[in-house]
Amino acid sequence: PPLKNADYVAENLDHLSCIIKKGISGETMVNGISFDQPMLGNPNIKNLEIAEIITFVVNKFNDLDTLITDQDVRKSLEKCQ
Repeated sequence: PPLKNADYVAENLDHLSCIIKKGISGETMVNGISFDQPMLGNPNIKNLEIAEIITFVVNKFNDLDTLITDQDVRKSLEKCQ
């Protein structure tokens, strides 16, 4: 799915850590378009690396002024299934 101005990113900010670490499968709606291809996670990635990726994506592609910390990522990952 696209990242630029993606409604999914803004609406699921807390879930992005889980997607990066564990992946996602099934239908995902982004800007009204359905995507149904699995995206693999990276189980070995560090929390700080996830925080840096999310911070870059939301600031560069979604015009948000957000800083995600490794503590934010840790809290989000505790909620993952």
